[in-house]
Amino acid sequence: MKNKRLLVISVTLILLALVATVAFAYDSKDGVIWVVIQGRSGRLGSRQTSTVYTEFYNDNDYAVRANLQFQDIMQSGDYDFAAKETKHFNGRGRVSSVRSR
Repeated sequence: MKNKRLLVISVTLILLALVATVAFAYDSKDGVIWVVIQGRSGRLGSRQTSTVYTEFYNDNDYAVRANLQFQDIMQSGDYDFAAKETKHFNGRGRVSSVRSR
């Protein structure tokens, strides 16, 4: 009984620690949501050069062109998103503007 209780408490604490440290920035602009995540992206794979990545999600029911700004100026610019599409990018990013395509 004590072992099961200890296991449940341990797993709960581990999950809380993961949630508290993984996503540390969340925002949205005109239907495009982004989260900055500490860790590795399965989508970026070996192309990930940073310990953080940003996941962008177009929550709109239509395609948009979003201007994304990153700390690394080389990635900044306009990116097309289909309706309900998700994309991952290296480093910390944010959405500057959104317009329909």
